[in-house]
Amino acid sequence: MFPLPVTSAWSTLPAAPGVNGVDLVKLDNTVLGVTKILHDLDFSVVTAPGSAPNGTSAWLATYPKGSYNPTGEPRGGIGFYFPGPSGHDWSDASTTQIMFSYAVYFPTGFQFVKGGKLPGPYGGASADEAFACSGGRQEDRAGCFDLRLMWRTAGAGEIYAYVPETDDNTAALSELQNTVIDNSYGVSVARGSFKFATGDWTAVAQRVKLNTVGQKDGELELFVNGKSVLQATGLEIRTSAASVFRGVHFQSFFGGSDNSWATPIDQQVHFAGMSGAVLAAGASPNEGKAAFPLGDSSTVTRTPTGSSDLPTGTGTTSGGDSDSDGTGAAGALRVSGALVAVVAAVAAAFI
Repeated sequence: MFPLPVTSAWSTLPAAPGVNGVDLVKLDNTVLGVTKILHDLDFSVVTAPGSAPNGTSAWLATYPKGSYNPTGEPRGGIGFYFPGPSGHDWSDASTTQIMFSYAVYFPTGFQFVKGGKLPGPYGGASADEAFACSGGRQEDRAGCFDLRLMWRTAGAGEIYAYVPETDDNTAALSELQNTVIDNSYGVSVARGSFKFATGDWTAVAQRVKLNTVGQKDGELELFVNGKSVLQATGLEIRTSAASVFRGVHFQSFFGGSDNSWATPIDQQVHFAGMSGAVLAAGASPNEGKAAFPLGDSSTVTRTPTGSSDLPTGTGTTSGGDSDSDGTGAAGALRVSGALVAVVAAVAAAFI
């Protein structure tokens, strides 16, 4: 049923035969607890396009021509936070490892420009500290974490991480090929380790393991279309036990802090299949779970880097454009559902 042992799970995917032990919930602001909608940006629930199964709902984000950075004009994209549905509180101190998954649809011809932000989990020592853990924040970085994703030029992907600024974190993250450390903003983790499809879905699933306070045993791992494309270990994601998971920072915009990042035309992106789980003790591959679906050793190349001018789109890739071999664009939703989208049985709906 599950690719990993879980203690609770939820999904906005449509009901499918054989789904047990997971709450299937409606894609709805009230159900998920949506709060702090950025600048009242307009977003709507629509029918998911492409190969999504019948009945799948999606959030539609719109990026007007010339939009970049959520504080600029014209404003575009999508931005809010949510803790998840009732009964799935990630902020309990006993929750130390979660997985958050969704699928994103960039239409054929999408112009990626220089890059843009995508959703991911977040947390902190208090709700207020956690909410403010982005946008170039430098104060109290030790009291929060924000782990959104990002697309770069030509759809190159990465984890865009705000974590405590320590030498140990810098060293651990820099072991991943094409990690870029920017002391003014977040860390670009393994830039170009995969590529977002156009004209089809790309399914991503992020596993986050909080460190034991005082130790450096935190982990980040990202699956793309069912394959582990990067894993960072030896991290200090928090410095106190008060820093816990708070939910999902669901944000997307072009940028970037200046208009060189702006979209040259009106564009749209769909998000579907939002799913989350609290992972049980022993779910980490470093805790002896041989069945954990890691990629082979070639999916991660460990070479120290640190230059902020690294090329985008380089490094080991996974997925691809809409004419790839099916493990990327054409097969994105069904493969990821089978392996990492929290509920394996739901995958049948995408076949």
